[in-house]
Amino acid sequence: MRTAAAIATVALCAPPALGAQTTAQRAPAGLSILHGFVTDGIHGQPLASATVLVEGTPRKATTTDQGRFLIDSIPSGKHRVIVLHPLRSLLS
Repeated sequence: MRTAAAIATVALCAPPALGAQTTAQRAPAGLSILHGFVTDGIHGQPLASATVLVEGTPRKATTTDQGRFLIDSIPSGKHRVIVLHPLRSLLS
């Protein structure tokens, strides 16, 4: 039986300190931004059209052709990130 694996590399960005200069996207106070990329763990290639969910919130994104995603307005606290893709269903 073959199974698919997805590897997500993510960064959680808190709002920068007052007066800080940055070119990165800023999150409103009390919220965070999650961005990163997802790769196919078997082939090591970017995983396009995967759905990335922040469990317990309505926040989600779909990966680009390069496997990149960005989710904003994530409330404070611990969250589990879930990656869903049709490839996983096909190979299980």
